[in-house]
Amino acid sequence: MIRSTGDCTYLILGVENQTEIHYAMPVRGMIYDGINYGSQVNEISRRHRTDHDLNSPAEFLSGFTAEDHLTPVVTITVYWGSQPWDGPRSLHEMMQGSKVDSNVCLHTNCYLLA
Repeated sequence: MIRSTGDCTYLILGVENQTEIHYAMPVRGMIYDGINYGSQVNEISRRHRTDHDLNSPAEFLSGFTAEDHLTPVVTITVYWGSQPWDGPRSLHEMMQGSKVDSNVCLHTNCYLLA
């Protein structure tokens, strides 16, 4: 759970331990992060609906106000295997060599492995 007090934000850092190369790890990390961000939005939305403090159609639709903010999510992958990591380190690397125009990648998030 993520907590904030005054000027400090406390969060749980996600660590994914790998003993084997996972060739889709950037997507896996993206999914973990997306689930966490979705949980943050749902928690804020539940609180607003309980407090009945959503004042506009846009706020009611999203359950989120212009003043609400998300806490950054950091997922770190630690590889413990004996073979050198030869898998992609980003979503963009997973797209290299595909038949998609390379300019399209400029408009997608990279999701680097950290």
